[in-house]
Amino acid sequence: MFTPRQQGIFRPLVQRAWASYCEREGREAGNRTERDNWYRGELLTVIGVDSTKDCDQVRDFDSIVAHFAILANDAFWIDRTSKASEIRMRYWIGRRLSDLDKLTNQEHHWDYVVGIYRHMNLPADMEDCPAQLLWKVFQALDTHVRRIFNSRTPAMAS
Repeated sequence: MFTPRQQGIFRPLVQRAWASYCEREGREAGNRTERDNWYRGELLTVIGVDSTKDCDQVRDFDSIVAHFAILANDAFWIDRTSKASEIRMRYWIGRRLSDLDKLTNQEHHWDYVVGIYRHMNLPADMEDCPAQLLWKVFQALDTHVRRIFNSRTPAMAS
């Protein structure tokens, strides 16, 4: 199920996509039954369910918003959803970097992450890096943080 904030993004976008569809197909935009059938059919085609009650707030939201953004010709949401996975991975890398700061009592900047990235021989520019490769950077940073944490935490007696 989508959050109220997500619904605030999603519902107007669906409305614009429906209006665009009606204009292209010469349909009556006020026909609620036809709109509902169209809407549920679009959901079913894109994410395999016919109601947002059954949707995942991350993966399904990105997919269905991208779909309706294309139908509505909404450049902002087309661009935003195309970058969503990368934005999310950069957020989690930043969170893990903050954990490293707390563990070591030293401030680490994004340059530290870029150093990990370069050490891994990934594509030249991290800004163009897809989420799958950013995931590898996150894993490397996460492993480093866990090693530091485990070295400072006494082993639990069994």
